[in-house]
Order: sequence, then C-alpha cells, then structure tokens
Amino acid sequence: MTLNNKILVIVAGLVSGYLSVNFPRNFDTHLAAFFYFPLLEWLFVFPGLLFAIAGCLCFNLIYKQIHWPKYLAWTAVSILAYNAAYWATFWLVLALGGSGGGERYMYVEPGAYAAFFVGGFVGAFLVMLGLRWFIFKLSFRQIVSLSLWGGALGLSGLLPGQGESFLYLFLIWQAGMLFLIMQTAEPYFIAEAPI
Repeated sequence: MTLNNKILVIVAGLVSGYLSVNFPRNFDTHLAAFFYFPLLEWLFVFPGLLFAIAGCLCFNLIYKQIHWPKYLAWTAVSILAYNAAYWATFWLVLALGGSGGGERYMYVEPGAYAAFFVGGFVGAFLVMLGLRWFIFKLSFRQIVSLSLWGGALGLSGLLPGQGESFLYLFLIWQAGMLFLIMQTAEPYFIAEAPI
C-alpha cells in the first residue's frame, strides 16, 4: 500500500471507531422497538456495521474491488463479530469474579485483561472468518495471527480516561484491525489484478 492508502485506511478506521462510540445513544434500542424483534434488544448493530462499511470502502478505493453481495455478507458477519466480542468480554469479566459494572472494573477487576483480550480475539477471529468466506482467502495462520493482534488491540479497552464509552478501544481496535486487514489483503489483490 502507498503512504496515501495507509493514511486513508487509518483515517477510515478512526472515523468508524469515533462514530461507533458517538452514534446517537440508544439507537439500537429504538431499532428493536420499531421492528419489535426481541433479539434486537441484545444485538448492537452500529459498531460492526460502521467497521464493515469502512472496510468495504477501503477495499473499493484501494484495490478497486466491487463485490457488493460479498460485502453485505461480510457486514453481517462483522455485526455478529462485534456482538460476540462485547458479550464475551462482559460475561468473562463476570465469570472471573468481576461486577461488570461500568468504569470501575476496567482497572481493578482481576479478569479485565483476560476479558478484553478474549473479546478482541473473538471479534477479530469472526471478522477474519468472514473475510475468508466472502472477500479473500486467508490462511489459517493469517486468521490466527490477525486474531491475536485483535486480542492485543482489545487491551486498549483498559486505557485510563476513556470512561464507559470505551472511546480508545473503538478507535485503536478498528483503526488497527482495518490497517492489518488491508496490509494482509494486498498480496491477494495484486496477484488477482489483470496484467
């Protein structure tokens, strides 16, 4: 990737992360009430949706790939991945003896590091599986490697000063993972390009 493309990817990830935190509060709850589908009360749509939109735009702008049905499928996986990461983190904090209550557990609960790592890993693993199924063929080693990076980036949820919105987590995880995905995708799309 050129320097301009790297900057584009990082900015797209940062915008996605910022919007994920600052989207109108309780919009997912209003969506659930509008459709009256009980599962939507437990499903958070926008962080995964915004991350996938940023990723699809980068695939389109950088690699000139336009596969909208595949992008829609990957978007659905990304939404589910965010929810799996969220609930894995929440329940693991509780399982490891935490209260799961607000900013307090981010720093003092003994299982917070494990919980945020596992949450980041689970989210990244599912996103990578979606990429493998719908966008480009990742090897098993790449899936595991990128998922471990996702877990490491998930630890950014423990940075002080971000409050219950987890702003740093969203900014760092989404920008970092989007950058790693685009770097990993480059050889695949260059090999696929017509001569």
